[in-house]
Amino acid sequence: MKKGMVMLTGIGRMPAGTCRARREARADWTDRGDHADWTDWAARTDWGDHADWTDRAAREDWRNRMDRTAPMARGVLALGRTLAPGRMLALGRTLALGRTLALGRTLAPGRTLAVALMLVLAAGCGGKDAGSGPGKDDADSKPQEETLYECFQDPSMENGVWLLAPKDGKRVPVEAFRLGKGTADPVWDLCQWNNRHDLAGTKPAQTKYGTTFSNGVHTFARDAAGAFTMILDASKEYDAPRTDGPWPHMLVQTSFGRIPLKGMKKLELTFDERILSVENRMGADFDPNRHTAQALFYFSIANRNSSSAWNNKSIWLGVAAWDWRGGLTKQPTVSFDKGTATYIYQMASEKTFSGADLTDGKWHTCRVDVLQAVRDAVAGLKEHGEFTDASADDFTLSEMNFGWEMPGTFYGALQVRNFSLQSDVKVR
Repeated sequence: MKKGMVMLTGIGRMPAGTCRARREARADWTDRGDHADWTDWAARTDWGDHADWTDRAAREDWRNRMDRTAPMARGVLALGRTLAPGRMLALGRTLALGRTLALGRTLAPGRTLAVALMLVLAAGCGGKDAGSGPGKDDADSKPQEETLYECFQDPSMENGVWLLAPKDGKRVPVEAFRLGKGTADPVWDLCQWNNRHDLAGTKPAQTKYGTTFSNGVHTFARDAAGAFTMILDASKEYDAPRTDGPWPHMLVQTSFGRIPLKGMKKLELTFDERILSVENRMGADFDPNRHTAQALFYFSIANRNSSSAWNNKSIWLGVAAWDWRGGLTKQPTVSFDKGTATYIYQMASEKTFSGADLTDGKWHTCRVDVLQAVRDAVAGLKEHGEFTDASADDFTLSEMNFGWEMPGTFYGALQVRNFSLQSDVKVR
């Protein structure tokens, strides 16, 4: 039965021999429910005159009972006007008239109509039918939206970036690349580790990528909508196929200071990415065990539990990784980065990007539950005998970096936008 306003009309026990009259009255009531717009109390009640009541006293008793229940009835009918005309009676027709009469027989005379109208009020306030709007109960039962706080400072790099000198391992700001309308000091760095072709001294130009800094080999740009373009041409960085040693980079990075994860219930990373172009320029010299191009996103997390044997030790948490040799990573892995003497836990990026093909020219969203990723990383390292006395609550979020690494002769161009890291705890 559809929920809504139901007009249950108890009329007590009817005299014998009036079944036919009752059926006719019921049919007439149905017709009125379909076509009538009842505008006054008398019009709403005159259908009682159609019943074939043989006892006039009974009719007078009926009207007296209606007078006693009129205040409640007016409230019911006022509520009924909030529904489309006829809907209240249409819903009433879903009940057999005989059930109304049966109810009347169980009650003392004069109470039947009052109880019926109370049922109408309960039905009208307790639910809504498919055509009615949301009621107060619906509003009260709505889940409250949680308040989230952005952890990135200047996530769209409106204030630009600091260009760092190419020497790997040392943060040496050279100059500020202004990318938007902001005038404050940048909180982001542009890293060009191990690159021979330095972007220092390049002048901004307006290109199809927006405000662009390029030396003819490498390019970093930002458009008016906040999308960044990163182009790294490693074919100009190698004189011969790489056999060992460092490789060229183009990364953006920022520091979070020390954001404690303990007490957080939510920490979600989202951003959009697409790879515009990637080319292997090694030919027959390509060795899949040594050469590739990678687009990576890493957090650095550090154990700050002073009683832990691994206090102040860090983990590189890889939350998004695309590799020319196989696309998005499909299984979590644990490795060790000799350059920073730090363990790496790499998530299965096929999951964080929902199995997308980043090279299809379309934007794809990466979505990461960072708290769960930290728990997975700690568990993964414990299986290798590391951080055995640590828990996820012991860690703080320190920094992040994103972009190209090319331990091979490759050319790559990617775009990224909408960096966001939201927490249920205000961290700034």
